[in-house]
Amino acid sequence: MAHWLTRTLFSRMIGILLLGLILAQALNRTIHLYQHRQMTDQSSQMQAARRAADLIRLMSVLNIETKQAISEQFHDPFMRLQVAKKSSQTNRTGEPNNPKFKIFRSTLHELLGDQQPARIIITETTPQFLSINILLKDGSTLILKTDLMSHAEEESPVLLHLMIILISITGFSFVAVHWVTRPLQQLANAAEELGKDIHRLPLDESGPIEVSRAAHAFNIMQDRLIHHIQERTQLLAAISHDLKTPITRLRLRSELLEDNDTRARFQKDLDEMENMVMATLDFMRGVDQQEAFQPVDMMALLESLQADAQEMQEQVTIQGAMYSPYRGKPTALKRCISNLLDNAFKYGQRATLFVEDNHDSCIIRVLDQGPGIPKDQIENVFTPYYRLETSRNRDTGGTGLGLSIAQDIAHIHGGHLVLLNNAAGGLEAVLTLSKTVSL
Repeated sequence: MAHWLTRTLFSRMIGILLLGLILAQALNRTIHLYQHRQMTDQSSQMQAARRAADLIRLMSVLNIETKQAISEQFHDPFMRLQVAKKSSQTNRTGEPNNPKFKIFRSTLHELLGDQQPARIIITETTPQFLSINILLKDGSTLILKTDLMSHAEEESPVLLHLMIILISITGFSFVAVHWVTRPLQQLANAAEELGKDIHRLPLDESGPIEVSRAAHAFNIMQDRLIHHIQERTQLLAAISHDLKTPITRLRLRSELLEDNDTRARFQKDLDEMENMVMATLDFMRGVDQQEAFQPVDMMALLESLQADAQEMQEQVTIQGAMYSPYRGKPTALKRCISNLLDNAFKYGQRATLFVEDNHDSCIIRVLDQGPGIPKDQIENVFTPYYRLETSRNRDTGGTGLGLSIAQDIAHIHGGHLVLLNNAAGGLEAVLTLSKTVSL
């Protein structure tokens, strides 16, 4: 199944579109996250700087006791405040020139203006958590601790937006690719049906220019094939028909022969020639058959063939049943099964028909009690005029057209004909007819 999906044009186009879309969205998401982090870092440093500036301006004009009282009562979800009377050793360490906090320092300097403290030391305790020691002009020290991430604005649901875009474009891609590949699927179906019915309706030539040209070329090809087959059929039928006249004249002249043995051999040869001509005419009529599909009572058809065989002193047994009509070409089906029965009678003396009615097919097995066919020649017997009988005796070898005609009729019905050597002896012809070909 997976291998089939990777081979269809539809799945490949969908895969290419989705892969390109996913890569584009992934790249877009990466760039967006990078820019968002930069903007978030800049915004959080500016927010922290504003709060720190407000505290510095406030604490610069208060005495130490008031500062400590305020620090004890100070509650801010973004910042913590401590006040020390004298600067500690830690206040003189840190990274005053760390470029990572350039925005914080520049913003704080801009906001304080002429109220700049004596010294500011920024210490990074974690990648986002800062400890800011501010030495005021009165010698006291403010210790501010802030988490830069707490100042950042929440990111908008970009991932959700990207998923919505991805799903929307994916759905549109499925519709678009299906619309583009549908004419190709129709062309493939038409080519498959052409092998079963050369007289099928022509393709619709509407649509884009490329599709219209392909459909037009296909219809021209179909029309040329029909004319070619008709010309070949008419030529061979005319030749076979014209041969009947000289054969009839030769038969009349053979009656004038005095030698009985010579006359008998001569008439036997004429009979073989006439049988071959009639078989060729039947074969060509089968090739050019334009019979319409219609409901067929297969059991009634098989029983009529059984009755005809019994009149000819042949034995036919039917096992199994079909419970619903089969939609096919009744004359062609009768001819197909009749050829299989004739083959069974000729080599196996009697025939047994097994009927199997499935959901999507009808299977008819014809078993005989003959010698079977050599395994290496089973496929050859479907070739027109091919006979296993090396003596070229038409009484035992036939004309070599019966199985060819039966196979062609099976193909017309979307099925196939298979020959098997039965383990118990005899030959088994398995005729499978599709129930969907004519729908």
